[in-house]
Amino acid sequence: KSQSGLLSNVTKAEQAVWEEQWVHCAKQLNQWETLSAYARDINQFDIMLECFWKTDDWDALREILHDPMPSDASQTKIYDI
Repeated sequence: KSQSGLLSNVTKAEQAVWEEQWVHCAKQLNQWETLSAYARDINQFDIMLECFWKTDDWDALREILHDPMPSDASQTKIYDI
């Protein structure tokens, strides 16, 4: 709901924290379909990849991997191993 501007008195930083926590909780609860819809709505590349992997949506995963990666650096993460 915050994406649509219904929470106008919430700061961007607080909104980011709430969204991050919601994504974390959805992953823990295995709500991959809901999370996938959210990721598509906000065009979040990393979340879409994880959702497609977890839901065995191999066609969608293959399609997104053939498309060029997003140019927005905030949508890609580098993971330390």
